Amino acid sequence: MRDVRDSLQNAIGFAFPIDSKGTMHAVFTEQLSLSYDQAVARLESLSPLFKTTKTGGLSDGEDWSRVLVYTKALMEDVKTVRSLSASKNCAAMIWGSFNTSELLLEYMRFRWIQHPQVSSILALTSLQREVKAMNEAVAALNFTKTTIATHTTQITATQHAATALKRDNPNLK
Repeated sequence: MRDVRDSLQNAIGFAFPIDSKGTMHAVFTEQLSLSYDQAVARLESLSPLFKTTKTGGLSDGEDWSRVLVYTKALMEDVKTVRSLSASKNCAAMIWGSFNTSELLLEYMRFRWIQHPQVSSILALTSLQREVKAMNEAVAALNFTKTTIATHTTQITATQHAATALKRDNPNLK
């Protein structure tokens, strides 16, 4: 990733020499630096989200599925701000890049996984964990209920057998 950043910085230096077009050079260099830092931060945000979903009790497939949902939602947000202009010229691309940086700054302010777009995913994860726990509790309760019913039937049968035994053998105590 650094190689790409360095190549883009060289292109900025070539297109906007610092001695003759210093302001443009500075603006594009700052934008490149910001975009690079945001790309790195976004990639680093995947691990905490995965850990959150994993500790939430989801299986490997389910937790990676949540990370994928988060990534797709983020990319849809980026697509929305980058596609503001119908024209696909250089100025529109630059404007889209600036808007994307603003959007990603918002994600960064919320530490990525606490952004409202992501919190709904985490809420769903939490609900799924609770539903899973509830289903396990209901299954355990049903097993206990069945066991109790079986024991009740056996106790009743034993009581009937004891009553019949006493009736047939009056000398037993």
